[in-house]
Amino acid sequence: MEKYIFAMLKIVKSMTKVKECPHCGEEVLDAAKKCKHCGEWLNPNDSSKIKSKNTFKYFGKYLLEISIIVIGVTITLSASNWLGMKKEKRDMALYLNAIKLELDENIKILEYALEYHIKPDVGYATYLQSNDIQSIRQDSIESYGGACYRIGRFSLNIDAFEMFKSSGFMRLVDDKELLRLLGNTYRNFAALNETWLMYFQEKTNDLKKESPLLPESERKEVKIAPMYNFYILGIPYLLLHDVERELNRAKELVLALESAKL
Repeated sequence: MEKYIFAMLKIVKSMTKVKECPHCGEEVLDAAKKCKHCGEWLNPNDSSKIKSKNTFKYFGKYLLEISIIVIGVTITLSASNWLGMKKEKRDMALYLNAIKLELDENIKILEYALEYHIKPDVGYATYLQSNDIQSIRQDSIESYGGACYRIGRFSLNIDAFEMFKSSGFMRLVDDKELLRLLGNTYRNFAALNETWLMYFQEKTNDLKKESPLLPESERKEVKIAPMYNFYILGIPYLLLHDVERELNRAKELVLALESAKL
């Protein structure tokens, strides 16, 4: 019993033992680690440990916040890029659809020109070339329905393709063969427009010399056949070949656009 009492007294004594705070001079318990008066740490090593722990905790929190921000920005940019690419794909499809509509219109122009202007011109030229001057008959000439005096000027549309080229969306088309067909077809359209213009001008110039609408004093006398010099050279044949070729290419390109996976 005495030993127990002695041990209890020893514990109480150790608990009531005091020391001075080195920072403020006030008394604190000997077992205290931090001054209750000034709040300073009594043992510098304990302060360093706490500071180190707090620093690590703060740094970890900082890294976590930065990571959340970086992930958020990455997700936002990825979503923005995805939406941007989706919009570009949609715009590209609109451009290609406009080109298809333009091709459909050009096909109609080519078919009309071929049927009502070029083929009659070729028929008349063939008749003149297959007969000598003495064999040419007025009633046979009349059977061509005045094709020699008929003038038609046509121009193929290329606006939709030019807009597509300047849009920057050609890079999105994975089918490079389709791009090659588009480029070749529209280059040939532009060349055909120039050929058509020259044909129109040449035929117009010859027609002006012997048009039935001119006064007789200004009209060139038709000695062999109407516009004989123009047709005997076979110029309509060249135009026929070019128009038929581009008509077939335009139809092939329309089919390629319809079956393309864009």
